[in-house]
Amino acid sequence: MPGKNWKKPLEQRYKNLTVSKEFERLRAKSEERIQSEEGKQLRMNRSIQVEGSFGDIKADSGFTRFLCRGTEAVFAESALFAMGHNLGWRTAGSRTTS
Repeated sequence: MPGKNWKKPLEQRYKNLTVSKEFERLRAKSEERIQSEEGKQLRMNRSIQVEGSFGDIKADSGFTRFLCRGTEAVFAESALFAMGHNLGWRTAGSRTTS
């Protein structure tokens, strides 16, 4: 019966946890790469980058939530916003070069 561990002897109540040596090796290698100078530089650079398009759509268009429900409808709505954003950039670029 589940939940009746108190009936077992104390030595049988505890479980052993083992971790793969391959996992530990890969984890150490990953930690080494993260702590390297190149890894620190990449992390710093990534943390200051902004997802420009998403920020522009949210700030400039006042977009806060999707109006539709469902995966396909949300995808279509986001595609329309992306196309509108790209057209806005294209028309802004053509106005400055004229």
